[in-house]
Amino acid sequence: MASFRNFLITFLISVLLFGVIGYFTTVFVSGIVQGIIDSDGKSQENGQDGSAPSDQDSEKKGEFVPDGTSYSFLIVLTDYDPVNHTDYILSESDAQSIINSGVSHDKSLGILLKNSRHVHATAIILVKADKEQREYLLCYITPETRVYTRSGAMSLGNVYGNYGINVLKEHVKALTGIQIDYHFVLDGYKMSDVIQSLGRYSIEIDNEIYTYGDYYMSSYNFTAEEKKAAFDTQKVLPDESQKATEKIDYIEELTQPPVLGRALFAGIHELDRETLPVFSNLKECSLEDIDFKGGYILPAVEFYLRKCADMSETDLSDVISSLTESTPYASDSPLDEKPALASDFRSEDVSTLYGMICAIKHFEINKLIYPGNYVTTHDAQIGYYVPTLRTAVEDLIKYR
Repeated sequence: MASFRNFLITFLISVLLFGVIGYFTTVFVSGIVQGIIDSDGKSQENGQDGSAPSDQDSEKKGEFVPDGTSYSFLIVLTDYDPVNHTDYILSESDAQSIINSGVSHDKSLGILLKNSRHVHATAIILVKADKEQREYLLCYITPETRVYTRSGAMSLGNVYGNYGINVLKEHVKALTGIQIDYHFVLDGYKMSDVIQSLGRYSIEIDNEIYTYGDYYMSSYNFTAEEKKAAFDTQKVLPDESQKATEKIDYIEELTQPPVLGRALFAGIHELDRETLPVFSNLKECSLEDIDFKGGYILPAVEFYLRKCADMSETDLSDVISSLTESTPYASDSPLDEKPALASDFRSEDVSTLYGMICAIKHFEINKLIYPGNYVTTHDAQIGYYVPTLRTAVEDLIKYR
């Protein structure tokens, strides 16, 4: 009897012990087998075929999945203002068209006039709405960026003035590797019409902006002594006897040097007819200038993109139709009379892209300034920005 009791106790202990061991062994082996099946040339994160996450994958994660596909567009601000200036020189394409037409022309056309005014792009912004990356890319490209054309080296700002929007888009694509689907051109004298339609926006700056001849320039470009001398209200002038005894040898300049004036104080400024030309036409003469200008341009672009996303599809279509005058714009002449928002984007395109337009409320926003180095020659007309292509490829390759 005692032997049977010992056998029974030993049997129960064995069943309990091996049962526990068997359970954990089964769970462990099952996990290994399932892991082998899941990873057999496939990624759980990327989907069963190793591709990027699908819309269904995003829906399972509870993420917003917009309708439509990725798209991109280029925003170009210009200094064209035929209301206040009538001395514009013809672009290279315009001049060549006149020559090819056989029409007689003289200096009145402005082709060879030394003091004629030239149209420039003053700000260039590339926007990419990327559905796969779930990001909105806002990239500021300084118009001082040097590129090479059939006429030699020139800035992107001059590329627009010489060849127009389509050639400018080709250079931006070469710099970024991103195909541009649409463009928006805003001439300086009509920007306020766009602001009135989309809503007011205020910009806060931590530096003063000055007028210096034909330029708007930031305080980075002037020393404290220069600013004090220009704005000192209690200047001490030499008396007549002192001037009479001084012997000054000089050659009188043909043109007087520019006068330094104040355009905007540091602080908050609402965009309107007075401030828009200042913010848009600020001359970039250093890396600090480029960071400064890009630092207020990109948030402004984001603000207006969000304003568009807050509109209904019908309202946005109406605004686009009104600002573009329902006329797709793809001309290469910067001197053309344009609507307030000159674009090849039509009001009909709103219905196709409305889901991706609204996606900015759910996607990450990546704001960056196209990388490069500024080569200064101590002359605002000669300095230029050299793009750093290797860094740009690293920054932008995922959006291609």
